[in-house]
Formats: sequence, structure tokens, C-alpha cells
Amino acid sequence: MNAVTQMEAWDQLVADPRPRDHIVQLYQEKAFLNRAVCRFVGAGLANGEGIILVSTAPHWTGFHAYLEDEGVNVRAARKRGQLTVVDADELLPQLHA
Repeated sequence: MNAVTQMEAWDQLVADPRPRDHIVQLYQEKAFLNRAVCRFVGAGLANGEGIILVSTAPHWTGFHAYLEDEGVNVRAARKRGQLTVVDADELLPQLHA
């Protein structure tokens, strides 16, 4: 399978996961992370699903810009309660307490 075919398969997987699917993706490049996360978030929003995104502030800055570039109205999604962004640096230490 060539790189283009692999990326198309990945895009389809994150855009339309089956119920109870769990996806783990390792990454080395921030651009890849932005694309993968935003493809998943954008597809969920387009399908009317609720999204809770736990990310660090720097990652959220990248995700927000990428989503907006892809035509997602992030402010509107957050205002209607469809998208909730939680700061990972604040949340994760509370889980270990």
C-alpha cells in the first residue's frame, strides 16, 4: 500500500469510526497531529456529535487554527456546547490525586 492510499485509509478511519472503536495514533510531527485530531473532531462536529477535547494549550492553539482553516466555526461549536476544550495540564494532575 503506498503512502497516499495509507493516508486515505487513515482519513476514512478517523472520519467514520465504528461504535466502540478505539484509535491510538503515535506521531512525530506536530503537523500530522494537527491533521489527525482535526479530521476526527471536524467529522464528529459535522455528524452532530459532541466532542470533549483534552489538550495542552499549545496543542489547542494549533488545533483551533487548523479547524478554522478547514471551515469549522469553532466559536459557534463551543457556544452551542458541541465542543468542549479541557486543558490537559490542569485536568491530568487531578486524576492522580
